[in-house]
Amino acid sequence: MNDQQVQYAVKLSKKLMGLVRADKDRQMKREELENLATDILFFQTEFVKVKIDAEQAFRLRIREIIEKEGTSFAAAENKAMTEECYVIYKKINHIWDLAEEKIRLLKIMLGSSY
Repeated sequence: MNDQQVQYAVKLSKKLMGLVRADKDRQMKREELENLATDILFFQTEFVKVKIDAEQAFRLRIREIIEKEGTSFAAAENKAMTEECYVIYKKINHIWDLAEEKIRLLKIMLGSSY
């Protein structure tokens, strides 16, 4: 990923994490919960491109290592896992997973709300 893509990923990550952390200490009404779920889903649709770009950058780095050094896939993957592209890829995946979990919790809360 180039610097511009990384900056965009950071920007979206901050927005998505802000939504995931939204008002955890406050009792929310059904309409507020629905709006929060909608906002998270909206940012996830934007975040999909970032997630795919990060994964592609990591996979491309593995391929570059294989071609350049003539190593096996496992060795190239291990080496790529020590680089920044993997760190970005993992962080983006964790943020995605947190957003997914928040959506699951919101579904439960909406199912039991009045």
